[in-house]
Formats: sequence, C-alpha cells, structure tokens
Amino acid sequence: MITADELQEKWLADRRKGIGGSDVAAVFGEKYGCPRALFLDKTGVERDYEHSEADLDIFDRGHSLEPLVAARFESETGLKVRRMPARVSKARPWMRVNVDRVIVSAENPEPGFEGPGYLECKTASREVFWDMRSTGMPEHYILQIQHGLAVTGWRWGAFAVLEPYTFGFLHFKVKRDERLIAVIERVEEEFWKRVKAGDIPAKLEDFNDARCQKCGYRLSCRNAEALPKEKKRKRVYEPDYSPELDIVVGNIKMLDASIEEAEAQKKIERQKAVILMGDREAVLVPTQGKKLLNSARSGKLTWDSKALDAEQPQLAAKYKRRGEAYSVLMMYDAAETDE
Repeated sequence: MITADELQEKWLADRRKGIGGSDVAAVFGEKYGCPRALFLDKTGVERDYEHSEADLDIFDRGHSLEPLVAARFESETGLKVRRMPARVSKARPWMRVNVDRVIVSAENPEPGFEGPGYLECKTASREVFWDMRSTGMPEHYILQIQHGLAVTGWRWGAFAVLEPYTFGFLHFKVKRDERLIAVIERVEEEFWKRVKAGDIPAKLEDFNDARCQKCGYRLSCRNAEALPKEKKRKRVYEPDYSPELDIVVGNIKMLDASIEEAEAQKKIERQKAVILMGDREAVLVPTQGKKLLNSARSGKLTWDSKALDAEQPQLAAKYKRRGEAYSVLMMYDAAETDE
C-alpha cells in the first residue's frame, strides 16, 4: 500500500524523466507554457505558486470525465477503445506519452488509418469548444498528438473533445505527419540536452505575456534576477473588517466574474453567428433589427517600439512621452504574495 502523497511524488518523478505529451506545447512556447518554465519543472525547482483552485478543478474535471469522453467517442464513431499503460520511445527514452486510450483496429479502415490509433480525451470550456468547431484543432493539440504518434509508432490518432456544460462533442481523426514529427523530435532533443546540461532557456521578452502572469515560477523567473534582494520591499497589509469595504470588495469580485462570463459568452455567440452565416458575407435578422457583416480585416497597425529603441535610440528617446501618474487598485487572493 502507498499513500496518495507517495503516488503523487512517484508521478512527478516519472514526469521529470522525460518529455510527455502535455509538455510539448511548452517546449515550442505554445499556449500557456514556455521552455524556461518547463526547464524549471523538469529540473525539480520548487514552484513559487501552486496551481490555483480553478486550475485544479479543470484538471479534476478532465480526469473524472475521461471515461465518459472515451465512451462518447465509441458511440459516435463505432470504433472500440481500451486502456493502455504509458509508453516510452525505444529510440529516444526521454520521449514518453500517457495514452488515454488505444483505438482498436477497425475491420475495414480508411486508407491511412490502418492499425491501432492513439486517442486523446479532452474536456473544453464553451469558448474553446466553439473555437475548435469553427477553426479546427489548436496548435498545441496538433503538437501533442504528433508527439504521441512519434512515441507509439502508430500511423494515426484522434481527439475526442467534450464541452461539459451543454455536452457538445467533437472528434478529429489525424494522420501521422512525418515532417512535423521530425521537427518535434529535433526540438525536443535540443531542449532535453539543455535540461541535462543545466542550460536554462532565456526568459520571455514581454513579461506582460499571459504565460508569465499565470506561471507558477513567475517570481523565480522574473523578480529574483530583476531586483536585488536589498531593494525588495515587503508590504504589510493592515486587516480591515469594516462592513463598507467588505461590501465594496464583494461587489468588485461579483462584477469581475459577471463581466468575464459575459465577455466569454459574447465571443461564443459571435462564433456561432459566423458558423450559421456560412459563406454569406451580409445577413439581415429582421426579428432583432440587426445586420450582420462577416468581413476579413487587416490587423491593427502599431509601432515596433523595441526595434525603434534598438536601431534609432536617439530618435526613440526624443519622442518618448510618459503619461500622467494615476492610481491603480490591484486585488489579489489573500493567500497569494504580490512581491
């Protein structure tokens, strides 16, 4: 018998022996990860921040619903799946993958889909689900499944994606892409050599990047090197139990949550409208008194201030202007440090 904590430690130790499917996006700097944070994780550096309760809820949701997603894939496709232990590449032992399910060979498979397949079971928020429905699989999904095919040696795989709020379901079949696999193997090998040599990757240039804001190593990566220890200021928070401030902060929390939910739902509804319009550029909805126009637009023109600073520093300094000072209220969870 082993305890849950011992099992967790064993799982973490196994993860640090190589690069798994969930690590590939970070190796390439896609989605929320970056090579530097992944390096710190693989070398056993303790995180500055543990995963938030929201993140843990998402992890738990995906794990709990995995059997349901696999069963839904079977019913939607007629293909049979079964469990399989984690796999390790024979040629590259640092490449490994936890196989959610193996898809049993079909009797009369389509060309390119012969033999066993590798199934990834996912749950997604409504926003992400509608993004995939309109634009297809995101880049980090593609990297993950091709990594899995590289490790297993199989010719094809599939994604099964469940949106748990409305039980919407999507599945994508994917053929093995030898050219992309060659790139993945090369980039992962270069990264793993850096891990073994202790050669930490560079920091992200823009610390306002969403990846930095949510990173569990955001103090170790940024502040520890950016600020000398003697210049760090320890803030002292004075407890305030006044009913007035309690109500105001509660209102801010409630409004933040409702605005975030409304913006996410608005984006989803816009994506639905684009899908329903199909190839039509302009549509009139008389019952709502609205016209819909779906047209491609070029991106916003902006200045590359970093390039200007590097190539024309005197010109950049001449036209730089600092705005007026203003006060900003920042609100954190009580258990989170803001140093």
